[in-house]
Amino acid sequence: MIKRADQMKLDSLENREDKGEPVAPAWDSLDASTQKDELRLACLLPDVVGSALEQMIQVPEPEDFDCEQRLSRVEAFETWYSTDTEVRNRVFTEYESRRAHEDLDVLDSAENDGIPGLDQCSNAFKRWYGASPMRPAFLAKAAENELCKRRYQACRDLPGSTPETNSNQFLLLSLPPLAVPARPPPPPIRYEVYPSVTEERWSVNEILRWYSSDRLQKELEALRKLQADAAKRWTDEKWARADSASVSFNFLT
Repeated sequence: MIKRADQMKLDSLENREDKGEPVAPAWDSLDASTQKDELRLACLLPDVVGSALEQMIQVPEPEDFDCEQRLSRVEAFETWYSTDTEVRNRVFTEYESRRAHEDLDVLDSAENDGIPGLDQCSNAFKRWYGASPMRPAFLAKAAENELCKRRYQACRDLPGSTPETNSNQFLLLSLPPLAVPARPPPPPIRYEVYPSVTEERWSVNEILRWYSSDRLQKELEALRKLQADAAKRWTDEKWARADSASVSFNFLT
């Protein structure tokens, strides 16, 4: 049950001149760290990703905000997100405020400020949260929690992960030994070229050394000529058989 005094306070908050759906704080009023934390959370929301893709905007990963090579992607996303009032207000009212309402530190601060009706995420709570100094602290904590979850997931998905390493959000790879013993190549296949004369065997490279490069080139050209002549002869015989069959058919009919 809400006491009558609390109900009067709630009615007073809900019937201000700014009555209506609460809106996100002005982007220019936020400091750089708060803007970064809000962007990091927003780029993980399917609603934001879909809206950005409709505008041909590539959504960055939360880790891209600390990567100089990805700054152009981050800046393009920030320009779009900060100016799209509809998307940003939807993120604030339907996602961020509801998530902040589940945080005990935020609820304790709201209760200390005398915000009534904290059993639900009311418009009064959303308006208070948007103007409260608790918002930057909550965004920083929520963004760090998301980064930690992503690091845990990455460590679990890496090959060779174990139950011991699954509890870590950072993975230190072991260095290979400074000197790696060379692995010898497999021995070449050796052929018995003259079995009636000798049992000695030779590899392909040894056999090729028996001939000069000019002689091998002549042999290659002769082989290509024989292949071309054989293909031509096969084509001529094919046409000849076809003509013979056609003449026989015409004679019979």
